[in-house]
Amino acid sequence: MSICAHLCRLGTLSIAATLLFACSKTINLSQQVAPLAPAPQSITSLNDSSTATRIVRSPDNNAENYTSPETQAVPLQAEIPSSIASALAAGINADLRGIEGATPSVVASASVGSAELFGESATYSNQPFQRWLGVLTRFNAQQTDPQYACAPDKRQTCALTWWNSFIAKLRALPLRERVTVVNDVLNRVPYVPGESNWGDAGYWETPLEFLTHAGQCQDYANAKYLALAGSGVPDSLMRFVVVRDRQQALDHAVLVVYVSGEPLVLDNQNTAVLPADQIDRYAPYYALNMKGAWTYPQPVPPVVLAGQIPAFPHPTFALARY
Repeated sequence: MSICAHLCRLGTLSIAATLLFACSKTINLSQQVAPLAPAPQSITSLNDSSTATRIVRSPDNNAENYTSPETQAVPLQAEIPSSIASALAAGINADLRGIEGATPSVVASASVGSAELFGESATYSNQPFQRWLGVLTRFNAQQTDPQYACAPDKRQTCALTWWNSFIAKLRALPLRERVTVVNDVLNRVPYVPGESNWGDAGYWETPLEFLTHAGQCQDYANAKYLALAGSGVPDSLMRFVVVRDRQQALDHAVLVVYVSGEPLVLDNQNTAVLPADQIDRYAPYYALNMKGAWTYPQPVPPVVLAGQIPAFPHPTFALARY
């Protein structure tokens, strides 16, 4: 039995936190489907010297006391590289053109009746999840960090300026449309494995790190979560969810947002936002928001070995990365 299987069988959130995502690996597929939006480019690293990061490697990323490797002194990058900026601009032009100055749309707080996701019931826990808390803490600090401030002539590609402008535009949209736009725009960021960015497949990026370095599955989900939270979506309606893709035999992370009581899945693998009950390939490990956490039974063994051509349950579900 794999280390991940042992950890998840134990069922404790503190141990589940050691789960490393296989989403740091891209998958070459011989079968393609036409996405609704341009498929984000999958790249190994960004060709921008300012993104270079030197790290101290951890000897065992699967250890229970796993922590991300410490990063050596590297200047923070405040500016979005051109490869990411152009992709984001295309999304903004497609989804949010002319939205400036619109009246904000208030999203009412609501309770979620059931914690069931992808057909699995959950056990609630209020244990702290250190890696998740670390993202929130770093992001809060970065928003007032002078090193993330940009020169006046760089404001159009400044990560913090772009982020705040994006949040302001989202506030004008009704919840369902807001969810769709967040998924579409942020899915356009190129995929870069954590191993390439940080020397650590398990590193969780803040939104500003995601905008300036690109990222992998958990980074898309984190950025979408914090974009929606910043735009006024109540925390009670959102879940950051780590799942097992049983068709690909890989671990993955998505965001789930409840709209009119229905859990919708925002996924960097999918150009469409689908209800959770229409996706049968995922089995949840655990779900998080700022109030607590939910753990699920260990996912069943995969039904398709990694590397085989997958079955596509929906025409927009195009696997090109993880």
